[in-house]
Amino acid sequence: MTGAARVRVAIAVIVFIAGTTAVYLLACGPFLNDLKTTGTIAPAHLDRFARGELGVVRPRFARRYLVQAYRRMNGRPAIEALKGPAEPARTPVDAITRWEKTRELVPDFEPRPPIVQSDRRLPDYQAFENCLEDAFVAATATFRARVDRFGLSSPQVRDWLRAQDAVFANCSGDRLVLPEAAPATADPLARADRAYQTAAAYFYAMQFDEAGRRFRAIAEDAASPWRIYGRYLAARAAIRSATVPEKPAPGAFASAEADLRAVLQDPSAAGLHESARGLLDLIAVRSRPVERVRALSATLGRSSTVSNREFRDYQMLMDRLLGDTTTFPFSSVKDRDSLAKDDDLAGWILAMQATGDDAFEHALREWRRLESVPSLIAVLWKIPARHEAVASALRAAADVPRDSPALATIVFLRVRLLARAGRADEARALLAALPTKTAPGFPPEAINLLNAERFMLATTLEALLASAPRLSVVDAADVTLFLAPGSPRARIPALAPVFDDDAGIVFSDRLPLSRLVDAVRTTLLPGRLRLRIATVAFTRAAVLGRNDEAVRLVPILKALAPPLSKDLEVFERAETPDARHRAAVALLLRTPGLHARVQGIEDDWWYARGEAARTFDHTLRRNWWCAFDVPDAVPAIAPSETTDVLYGSGAIPAPVFLTAAERAAAASERAALAAIGPASTYLAVEAVGWARSRPTDSDAAEMLALAVEGTRWGCNDARTSAASRRAFETLHRLFPKTEWARRTKYWY
Repeated sequence: MTGAARVRVAIAVIVFIAGTTAVYLLACGPFLNDLKTTGTIAPAHLDRFARGELGVVRPRFARRYLVQAYRRMNGRPAIEALKGPAEPARTPVDAITRWEKTRELVPDFEPRPPIVQSDRRLPDYQAFENCLEDAFVAATATFRARVDRFGLSSPQVRDWLRAQDAVFANCSGDRLVLPEAAPATADPLARADRAYQTAAAYFYAMQFDEAGRRFRAIAEDAASPWRIYGRYLAARAAIRSATVPEKPAPGAFASAEADLRAVLQDPSAAGLHESARGLLDLIAVRSRPVERVRALSATLGRSSTVSNREFRDYQMLMDRLLGDTTTFPFSSVKDRDSLAKDDDLAGWILAMQATGDDAFEHALREWRRLESVPSLIAVLWKIPARHEAVASALRAAADVPRDSPALATIVFLRVRLLARAGRADEARALLAALPTKTAPGFPPEAINLLNAERFMLATTLEALLASAPRLSVVDAADVTLFLAPGSPRARIPALAPVFDDDAGIVFSDRLPLSRLVDAVRTTLLPGRLRLRIATVAFTRAAVLGRNDEAVRLVPILKALAPPLSKDLEVFERAETPDARHRAAVALLLRTPGLHARVQGIEDDWWYARGEAARTFDHTLRRNWWCAFDVPDAVPAIAPSETTDVLYGSGAIPAPVFLTAAERAAAASERAALAAIGPASTYLAVEAVGWARSRPTDSDAAEMLALAVEGTRWGCNDARTSAASRRAFETLHRLFPKTEWARRTKYWY
C-alpha cells in the first residue's frame, strides 16, 4: 500500500470510529484515488514505458517522460533514473550523530550543546542547508587522523576539537564564531588545520569573500595538507555568494569558473575533478541556461548513457525556460528561437507542449526539416483536419514500421486525424486491424485509448457496448475503504473494468431510455458495469412512469443485485399503476445508491460503495441524483484525459446509429428529468402524497422517515427544505407512535 493510501485509509477509519461529522471528514479527508483509464502527466505503466513500451505518447506528459520517449523512438536505451523511485534526499542527520559520538571520545572534554540543525536562516522565512553531510564526515575523519598522530588526550587534539566546535557553531548561528588562533608553539600541521578551520568558519558564517580569499591562500601553501582543496572551496564560496544572498555578488560565477578550471588542471586534485565538473555544469545552468540545455540535449538525445544529474539538470532547466507546466502558449517562451535552434530534442518538446497556431507552424517546420518519427507525432497532435499537409502526414504515418516503439502513438493519431477529417470509414478499417486487448507495444492505457476511438466511431449499439469498458490503470489493488462501522473491506482488483467519461456522457445524455434497456438486456458488459446502466435505466423508467420498460429490467436486476429482489418482486407483482408507482418509490427510498445518471470515471470510494447501496452515504453524500440541469453537488472527480484528447472542448456527440426520433426522445427525457429536480425533493413530495392518500398504511411511515433523512444527505434545491418539513409534519401527525416517528426527531 502506498503512503498516500495508508494515510487515506487511516483518516477514514479514525473519523468513523470517532463518530465525527461529515463536514469534518470532508475537511480532512478521505483522500480518494480516481480510477482513471489513462495517466495525465505520466504514463500509467512506468515499468513498461522504461522498457520501451511507450503506449500513446501525449503532449501533457511531464518532460522527463517526453525525453524518455524521444530516446526510445530514436533507438537509445532507457534512462535508468526513470525506472525507479527518485533518490532520497541526503541529509546530514546521521553524519551529525556520528560526529557527536566521535567528539565524546575525548575524556573530560568541555561539554557543548549538540548540533540540532545544519540549516542557515535567511530573510523572508527562507533557509538553506549550510553544513552539508560531507562537512561532518570530513571532520570525523580528520579527528581520527589527528588522534592517530597525537593521541586521544593530547593537547593538539583537544585544541583541534575546540576549533572545530567553533566552525560548526556557524552552521545555524546568526553571528560569526571564529576559532582561536593556533598557539605560537604549534607545529605546521596544527597551523595548517587552523587556517583551514578559520576559512571554513567564514564560509559557514556566509562571509563568502573572506572565505574565498583564505581558501585561495591555502591553495598557495605547498606545505598544507589542505592545499588541493583551496581553489575548489574558493569556487564553492563564490557560487554561494552568487546564489544564497538576495543580491548576488557580481562576477562571482566567473570567479568560481576560474577556480574550478584551476582544479581540473591540477593532477594532484584528481579526486575533486568529477565534482568540479559538476559545479561547472551548475554554473552553466544558472548563468547560461540555453547553452546548457543545448549541451544536455545532445547528451540525452544521442548518448547511450546518461547520468542522473544530467537528467535532473535538464528537467530543471526546461522547467525554468518553459514554465513548470506541460501546456503553455508558444508565444510566451522568451527564448523559443534560440532554444530550438540546432537542438532537436528541445525543439520537439516545444512542438509537443506549446499551444497556438504558431506552435503548429513550428511543429510543421521541424517535421519538414527532420522527417523524423518524433517530429511527425508532434504534427499529428496539432494539425487541423482541413490543413493541406494532412494527406502527407497520414502517408508518412502509414509508413512507420510496425516494430517502431512509436507505433501505438502513430496508429492512435492516424485514427484520430482520419475521424476529424471526415474519413470515418477509413478510421474504422484501421481500428479493425489493431489489438483490442493488451499486446506487445500496446499496454492497457493504449488499449483504453483505442477503445475510446472505437466507442466514438461505433455504428451499432453492440459495437458501442463492446468498446465502453476500459481498464483502470490506477494501482489501487491494495486500497481498502471502510464505508461504515462493521462493513467489509472493498478491494479494487488490478485493471478493474470501469467506464470513462465518454461512456458516462453517452449513456446519460445521448441514449434514450429504450436503448438503455436494450443495452442492459445484452451481456456484452461486465456485470458491475451492466448493473450500473440497469439501475439508471430502472430509475429513469420509474420516475418517468415507463412501467413496461421498468418491468423488463426486473429479472436482470434481481440477478445482478440480489439485495433488491424483495422490493423488485413487489414492484413486479403490483396489479395497478398506482401500486406499481408506490413500489418504485419504496425501492428508491430504500436504495440511496440508485442514480439517474451513469457515472463515467469513478473513484475508489464509489467503487467500494457499489451500484445499489441500501444505506445513505453520510460522507460524500452521493445519494440518488442531483437535478439534471445543474452540476452534481458532490466532490469532483478529475476530468477525463481521454475525452480531452479525442473531443477537446467540444461536446461528445450522439452515436451515429441513433435515428432522429431516438435523438429527440433522449432530449425529451432529459428535459423531463430536469423538471423533476433532485431526488431528495422528488421523493419527499412522493412520500407525502403516498401518506395522504393512504393514511393507515404503515409503509408510508417508513417512506416519510427515509424521505426526511434523504433531504439531509442528498442534493437539494430551493424546494427541498419545505418538502422535508411537510414530510416530517405528516409523519408525526399520521404516525406519531411508530418507530419511524421516534427515530425522526428533526426535519432539517
